Amino acid sequence: MKCIVTGHSRGIGKAIYQHFVDKGYEVYGMSRSNGYDITTDQSKIITESINCDIFVNCACEGLGQLQLLNSLYDKVKSMIVIGSVAADYHKVWKNYGYNKFILQERCKEISLTDDPNFARIFYIKLAFCENANLPIRVDPKYITSFDEINKLIDLWLEVPKIYSIEFIIKETEELKIFSQNLSKNDS
Repeated sequence: MKCIVTGHSRGIGKAIYQHFVDKGYEVYGMSRSNGYDITTDQSKIITESINCDIFVNCACEGLGQLQLLNSLYDKVKSMIVIGSVAADYHKVWKNYGYNKFILQERCKEISLTDDPNFARIFYIKLAFCENANLPIRVDPKYITSFDEINKLIDLWLEVPKIYSIEFIIKETEELKIFSQNLSKNDS
């Protein structure tokens, strides 16, 4: 099974990349570290991804993740898209949150279209995950491990009718203050 993982050199992308390697898949990583920047090398990424079995849309920079989704949803067999609960805060987190919101809505739109030529999409909406640079203190029980993410991917591979998984985030006073500060800074 040919898999391509963007953002494969660290964090979630690295964990998914290694998971697929361990499963014996033919895995290709695409990151800035090896000449695949999702903002400047889109055409190279698209060309090399056509007809792959699984495209993991993990790297996030500006609208690059959305542009890859829009360019590849009808050129790959399956796509795993890493989203964020920042989409729920898109009105206050104007850049990152809004980009993740548009990505989330586009994944939903593609998934609900009854076209057999469109990729199967698995949208993972993460809150806080292992090794993340967290802007606030988070109760460890709300932090998702890379192992949990990989188990969900394996479940999706076995039960492809799953479209999305959403992690929760506990609304704390610290999170409310963080959100308010985002709103003030974006005004």
